[in-house]
Amino acid sequence: MNFFSIIVPVYNQEKQIEELIKSLLAQNYPKDSFEVIIVNNGSNDNSEFLIKKYNVKYVFEQKPSSYAARNAGAKIAKGNVFAFIDGDMHADNNWLSSVNKALLKYDIVGGKIINKDSSRKYLTYYDSLLVNPKRESNLIKKQRICGGNFFIFSSVYNNLGGFDSNLISGGDTLLSIHAIKSNFKIGYSLDSIAYHPVDSFSKRIKRNMRLAFGSIEKNKTENQKITKKSKISNVIKNIKEDFTVLKESLREKDITRFEFIILKALVIILKFFEYLAILFSLVFLKSKHVSRM
Repeated sequence: MNFFSIIVPVYNQEKQIEELIKSLLAQNYPKDSFEVIIVNNGSNDNSEFLIKKYNVKYVFEQKPSSYAARNAGAKIAKGNVFAFIDGDMHADNNWLSSVNKALLKYDIVGGKIINKDSSRKYLTYYDSLLVNPKRESNLIKKQRICGGNFFIFSSVYNNLGGFDSNLISGGDTLLSIHAIKSNFKIGYSLDSIAYHPVDSFSKRIKRNMRLAFGSIEKNKTENQKITKKSKISNVIKNIKEDFTVLKESLREKDITRFEFIILKALVIILKFFEYLAILFSLVFLKSKHVSRM
């Protein structure tokens, strides 16, 4: 039986952290076969106080990087499998038990991410129709894990050297690339479910900025040439792909004509801000300036 070390990076998540911890401690898995490690990544809210209310391991990591936080948790982990989940999520009761079968075949396993119920109707549709399916496709077809819900054997993690703690985003993709180059197998576990809140509009814009910087830094690490033209072409390509998905959803009557129009507008608005983030990051700043966006 696998012993899991659940590693959670946390930054100012006092509103979600208790729900997450409770979901981890309530796993349908032998209590002596997993541990929970919460890494406080420099929070300045009540996260530390709330974490210490529970019987979990506590680590403090000052460097402002979720990847540095994950690496810090891995250093004290005892498990033969590391299970990663983000601090604003919570796990299904069978999150651990359901992944064991996949771990018989794969070295790294990504789980499914589902949105929580939300009053943000159109953003919920946006995630359910566009974001989550694309994430699953990237995992299944391109073997790109999502750092918010995945499992990896500790020996594999150590062999790969963990995450690049100098990145602010894209570290999970980079780890996937290095794993594939080292002939490790990456798979998907449909039933290993983690639930994620539906982010606000402003939070998505901030994330786009962070992802734009992170993508540039990741490409530098991989010695890939990055240009405004190539990045903008990719944004346009993504818009076309999203429109195609929305048209299919309309055809299948998953959404109404009015919802279709609103979602198309939402795609354009969010991609416009992504374009601005890319332009800003390429011309004006270095990634270190947005480590906490």
